[in-house]
Amino acid sequence: MVQPSSAIFAGDPQAEAVVRFWRDAGPKMWFAKDAAFDDEFRRRFLDLHFSVSRCEKDSWGENPYASLALVLLLDQFPRNAFRGSAHMFATDALALCYARKMIASGAVMQVDQPLRLFACVPFIHSENLDDQR
Repeated sequence: MVQPSSAIFAGDPQAEAVVRFWRDAGPKMWFAKDAAFDDEFRRRFLDLHFSVSRCEKDSWGENPYASLALVLLLDQFPRNAFRGSAHMFATDALALCYARKMIASGAVMQVDQPLRLFACVPFIHSENLDDQR
């Protein structure tokens, strides 16, 4: 995968850290159940997840990679950090909202191809059949 430069994150080190962590984990960890990975993800980004879930980082939506960080923190992070609890799904609607914006604006196409998938995963997680079409 291409290493995104820091400049493409619009100077936000938190958004950059999320995307780099996820990208570096790679496909082997993206869909695996691994307690050590879940613990590391939770340790590094728990506070940021709650900040994003309170819409405190909406400005990230103006940047393709920072938008991806929003989606990752609201869709993938809870599935790892809160595995087996209702909180796994608590931010799905917000993740879907940001994913819709990424797709509608074309921002998704400005993200590395392997990572684009994660702008689509909230649609898969949605229980609304129209979202899955």
